[in-house]
Amino acid sequence: MMRSLQAYLKHYRGFAPAVWINIIGVFIATSGLVINTFFTLFLVNDRNIGLYSLGIILATGGLGAVIGSYVSGYLCDRMNPAKIAPLGLLGFALFVVFFPFTYSVILLILLNFTTNLFLAIFRPSNFMIIFANCDVADRTRVMALYRVAYNLGISFGATLGGLLASISFILLFSFSSVMSFAAIAMMLKYYPLLAKKIYHKEMCASGKSFRQLSILTDFSKNKAFLMLSLLFLLYNVIFAQVRSTYAIYLNHIYHISLRNLGLLMLINFLLIVFFEVPMMNIFKHYKLLYLCLYGTLFLGLSYFILPFGTGCLFAATSIFGWTISEILATSPFISLALQYANPQAPALYVGIFQSISSLAMILAPSLGTFIYGFHNGDLIWYGSGIITLLMMFGFYYLLKLEHASTSLAVNPSIKSSSTLTL
Repeated sequence: MMRSLQAYLKHYRGFAPAVWINIIGVFIATSGLVINTFFTLFLVNDRNIGLYSLGIILATGGLGAVIGSYVSGYLCDRMNPAKIAPLGLLGFALFVVFFPFTYSVILLILLNFTTNLFLAIFRPSNFMIIFANCDVADRTRVMALYRVAYNLGISFGATLGGLLASISFILLFSFSSVMSFAAIAMMLKYYPLLAKKIYHKEMCASGKSFRQLSILTDFSKNKAFLMLSLLFLLYNVIFAQVRSTYAIYLNHIYHISLRNLGLLMLINFLLIVFFEVPMMNIFKHYKLLYLCLYGTLFLGLSYFILPFGTGCLFAATSIFGWTISEILATSPFISLALQYANPQAPALYVGIFQSISSLAMILAPSLGTFIYGFHNGDLIWYGSGIITLLMMFGFYYLLKLEHASTSLAVNPSIKSSSTLTL
């Protein structure tokens, strides 16, 4: 037993102290993001918001995330990300407390846009702190650790948040703000350690040097980054159905009660918490594109099988499938974004990558609910399976670009217009 435990714990060794401090900060901050779990209930039950207004409020939150991610990337290439991350959390903490005292739909729209914008500023800057404090080979493994902390924080927050929401939504939003301030305090206390390795010259060029570049021209040439962003957007639009139509389908078509549905979702939580970091450690020598490809196939298959069965066992198989997909693909996608980024502005590229993927927050609920209302959900799962198969052409294209780039590095005399931009 002790040998097995030691073998398991070794997967968590080798991370720099700054990484662990940042990961603990992520856990504290995401514990306060419990409002994401109860926000819709707050709007519908406490504010009596109709479905049309609800859709607009949620969509503007997605728009705030898109803009905030870009702003974060832009600022991180000009300032130390260890300064940007606390500022993002500070804006969120200051504005989130106003929700229980806001009744106007217009003000709720503006408030949701603002809080999501600041929250999105926190994420890319947080990624850049992590990436600056780990070796390139460990980026995917560190991102897996980040996701474990994120999921633990969300689960802890949801448990306590349910109790607070049952008493008063004022307590719920206050708790969210307090946890953000706690994360800020920790990041400021250890600021010298977090900022120590940011930024070496090879990690980021000055903002002045990048301003001399044409962003549009640079992106148009970086075919690999554009294709990766498109694939990640499609992946997120499909995966985000888990948070919208997936639960409705299992409840209405599979006749699984909300209690049993909650228990089934524990499969996702347990697999991520206990197996994501070890799996990424095992696969750390695999090509990242292959991990993204296999993860995408798992996602499509886990959705495509839904119309062919019923019951908890079949649902558990599907949940297992998209959880393995989440583990295999999410961290490698983000690591690849930095790998494909222009070395003169890595944070801006990561911010843009997050902005593009944040579009899924707008597209996924609207597309999913529209299709579900049209054809009881089966069309969503069939379509998801077909789209993931079509995405294989995109992965094939990226593999060709990587192969061309490798060939050029080995033999500089080879000239290719499709060389990967790194």
